[in-house]
Amino acid sequence: MLPTPDPSANKTIDHIWSNRSMTEQSPSSEERLPHPLTVRGMSAKDLIVSVLCPTRGRPENARRLLDSIDKTHRRRVSVQFYCDEDDPKLDEYDVPHHTGPDYMFAMKCHILAMGCNGHILMMCGDDAVFVTEGWDDALRSVHKKWPDGIWCASMWDGTTGKPEEYDTKENDKGEMVKIPLEGTKYKITHPHPAIGRDAFEALGYLTNPMFNHFCTDPWITDMFQDLDRFMYFPEVRVDHMRAGSVVGCVEDDTYRKMRPNGKCHFSERDRTVYGMFRKYQDLDIEILKLKIKEYEHV
Repeated sequence: MLPTPDPSANKTIDHIWSNRSMTEQSPSSEERLPHPLTVRGMSAKDLIVSVLCPTRGRPENARRLLDSIDKTHRRRVSVQFYCDEDDPKLDEYDVPHHTGPDYMFAMKCHILAMGCNGHILMMCGDDAVFVTEGWDDALRSVHKKWPDGIWCASMWDGTTGKPEEYDTKENDKGEMVKIPLEGTKYKITHPHPAIGRDAFEALGYLTNPMFNHFCTDPWITDMFQDLDRFMYFPEVRVDHMRAGSVVGCVEDDTYRKMRPNGKCHFSERDRTVYGMFRKYQDLDIEILKLKIKEYEHV
């Protein structure tokens, strides 16, 4: 259940480093948030939520995303866009943004996380649309449950999830594609997870830069589910308007860039990396457990 709206809330959107080049400037010590222990003593209603969104070739999506946040947030949020310096549509962006090299999604989101001013950090793609009013207060409510800041939360992405079982068939373009088997179960996906600032400081990342793109969200959500510090809000919608999954969302150059020649090499690579480094996920969980114990003795 969403918290009750507060008419006296500070409903503003921050834009940190607006239109600055990532290659020219990085956050100074004065721009970084203070030690996370100062966050732990704050009231949940005063926490800033930072939405971190890499984007390429989709200025209209960036505007749609920002407008949806503006219509639905209740309190102070920070919205950070990362644009590639070689983006052919760079001049068409009419939202405050940062520019930098064309790294993959995970690294670009990581750069935004290192410089944002949020007490809650949320990864987001430019194909997201915020639907439910008060989504940011839902995240703040998690801080009330776990004030040590070691938590992860996610909201419904508006889809049925991913089928657990597939068949492979050739489509009319001669490409081999996956088709869900009849009667298969669907697994809920969490493409836009958020974590507490203390969790980010402990891990050193929100989106692990060892991935290109495809396993950034399950890596972090699986970890916090194993830790029993994960909260899912099925009644709160942040729609994932993903091409190939949502009717009316067409494949564009950005979508095809991640699937050259119709092949899923990037996703296969990320899934392989996930399996190879799964044991290190357990080590990160132990780090988070230590931080939880530290808080208990503060």
